[in-house]
Amino acid sequence: MSGLWGFIDGGIAWFGVINEPPPTSELIFLLKVNSGLDIAYLIAGGVMLAFRKPVLRGFGQAILLQGLFLLILDVAVWQWCERVVAAG
Repeated sequence: MSGLWGFIDGGIAWFGVINEPPPTSELIFLLKVNSGLDIAYLIAGGVMLAFRKPVLRGFGQAILLQGLFLLILDVAVWQWCERVVAAG
């Protein structure tokens, strides 16, 4: 599961590398939306941990780990962008 998430994240990153970066205000909006999705990942991962099947619990752990990493990353970049905009 972690490998699949890494592959998806790599594809998203590659798309960002080959295209023009969005304006900062648009990036801030996208980071806020992504932060909400990250929280949904954390909830979904927590729900999956409640199941008895080991494979579902393992997927839940992977989703929790990925969601937590992405939430930290998205919030950190969001805050950095806010500081850049405030500094002018």
